[in-house]
Amino acid sequence: MADVIADNGVVHVIDAVILPPSTVVDIALNSPVHTTLVAAVSAAGLVSTLQGDGPFTVFAPTDAAFAALPAGTIEALLADPQGLLTQILLYHAVAGEALSSDLSNGQTIATINGKEITITINADGVFINNAKVTVADLLADNGVVHVIDAVLLPPSASNDVNGTSAVTIYPNPSVRGLTIESKSRETIKARLIDLFGREIEKASSEGIINLSFDQIPGTYLLEVQEGVSKISIHRVVKL
Repeated sequence: MADVIADNGVVHVIDAVILPPSTVVDIALNSPVHTTLVAAVSAAGLVSTLQGDGPFTVFAPTDAAFAALPAGTIEALLADPQGLLTQILLYHAVAGEALSSDLSNGQTIATINGKEITITINADGVFINNAKVTVADLLADNGVVHVIDAVLLPPSASNDVNGTSAVTIYPNPSVRGLTIESKSRETIKARLIDLFGREIEKASSEGIINLSFDQIPGTYLLEVQEGVSKISIHRVVKL
């Protein structure tokens, strides 16, 4: 029914409730089990990005998934929100809308982080890397959200502070150890130091740093010397 006239305006009768536009961020904001994710996205300054036109596909770890990380991990990541935290969060987002019906076993998808995730579909369910999808296809106007039960960690999230190194460090973050590979043919020496400059561990001749030491999880620095004088510093996270 149109044009119901009143003294202060006009009313048009409609047959459905109009809902305001929603984004993938709104789905997380309205979820009681994604408070840590919302805090992390906000700290990293990614809210406006994920409120954009998209479309986006977001794999959203629950609060329980974040809580399952070793003690101190979240605090360490929040201490460097524009670095490792941003890289990890962008590893949970894909440019484009991928519904559950679009996923196939063995499929790989490039994330906004630049690294790929692997889809596994078997009798136990749908998995993104090693994280299980617990709720699928939460639709927003700018994409879709899939709830997962673990935090996805990129294959490499190293941050070369000097921006000049020719080495690759993986996996980072890590629980037990780091591998250092050089793109050059120069000899590499490396040592792990804490944020106070104290040496924690030296790399083996194979380029392995052992992380099974009695140190709390958190952010450390990896000093890498290539050849005689080229030195770079990388941020790494022990989980």
